[in-house]
Amino acid sequence: MFSFFGERGGRVLGPLGLAGLLSVAMAWSTPGFGAPAPGKSGKGTPAEFLVYDSTSFSRKPNLAGYGFPAINIIYSGELWQQGESRDQPPGHDRLFLLGKKVGQDFSPTVIDIEHWPIQRATKAEIQASVQKYLAVMDGLRKGAPNTRFGYYGMVPIRDYWRAIKGPADPEYKQWQAENDALQALADSVDILFPSIYTFYTDRKGWETYAIEQIREARRLAKGKPVYAFLWPNYHDSNKLLGGSPLPADFWQFELETMKRHADGVVIWDGATTPWQDDSSWWQVTKSFLRNTQ
Repeated sequence: MFSFFGERGGRVLGPLGLAGLLSVAMAWSTPGFGAPAPGKSGKGTPAEFLVYDSTSFSRKPNLAGYGFPAINIIYSGELWQQGESRDQPPGHDRLFLLGKKVGQDFSPTVIDIEHWPIQRATKAEIQASVQKYLAVMDGLRKGAPNTRFGYYGMVPIRDYWRAIKGPADPEYKQWQAENDALQALADSVDILFPSIYTFYTDRKGWETYAIEQIREARRLAKGKPVYAFLWPNYHDSNKLLGGSPLPADFWQFELETMKRHADGVVIWDGATTPWQDDSSWWQVTKSFLRNTQ
């Protein structure tokens, strides 16, 4: 196994240990593992709601035994060397080698590249970005043909205000049109990973935003599974609350909402502070996992 360290200071690939590997391997061999659950995407046989760990706390114990296995993330810092131009995709050799590394793990792999524009740019610039994302995906697949890949937060475009307006609103329809321009990107992946972080204390607003993000992901996914990225803190863009923990009942509400609408969640936190077993988010998550399995 390998350990990578990404731009956010998070562990990208890390050793699960024998127990963790056995736990994930058993899940991998289970019929329906990773497949969309009926009533959500409408395809496949009944599948477990999957919860993946993408936190970076130091001295974190092995959590796979709780039904919380680690997921692989390849950050930009692994794709390009320090000081190297990131305007173009990495070379084929580097992509192939990274693919080989992630191909030795049982987990899906998330690619986190956020600097190529997919919105607020010209049509030509967006099309050029899509081609770059497709080139990265193609290169990684050559090294890991059996690995399930997806891009963090690319499809659909994360847009709180247009999503909550509802499908009849012209701005919502414009958001959909912008997502349509990314259909080739959705077609190239195995899993969609929409980003559904928390910006405000308005829980009803978050619920509407989250459900619409998942609905739009479903439309573009064409039956592929959708795993939502959640963060148990308020997003950094909130100048008053950014980085502070969500109230325990709000975090519980988010997990339960995603259980009803998505195929799984990836819980992210880039903090490298020491693991705290008594933290409220973990106590809620641990209880949620017990009730989900």
